[in-house]
Formats: sequence, C-alpha cells, structure tokens
Amino acid sequence: MLGLELFGGWLAITPDSSVSALQFYRWSPRTPCLSHVGVPGMKGVQHIAIESPHLDDVGRAWELVE
Repeated sequence: MLGLELFGGWLAITPDSSVSALQFYRWSPRTPCLSHVGVPGMKGVQHIAIESPHLDDVGRAWELVE
C-alpha cells in the first residue's frame, strides 16, 4: 500500500459496543503516517492529520478550509 509499512494494529470497542480494527502505517521509523479505522455504518474519511514543520502552515490550511 503506497510503500507503507504496517507497524501496529489494535482492536477497539466503538460507542455502540461493536469492535473495530485500527491499523497504523508509516514510511519512516519516526512517526505514524496513515491510520485506518473501520467503523460499522460509517463510510468515507472522518479525520485527516497532516504533520507540518511550521505552525503558520496549519493556520493557512485552516483559512482555506473555512
């Protein structure tokens, strides 16, 4: 998958008491780059996190979202 390495996985209980699998992928040993959580009844992307070296970049991205 995009050259990413699976480095962790867990099971989680969702608010409706069902079980979901969490998988974490990375391309460098420093930090997770992508995670996947399957939640029954939910489709599409629910959350995106992007690492940025500068706080100003985060502010600019937020302005674009608004």
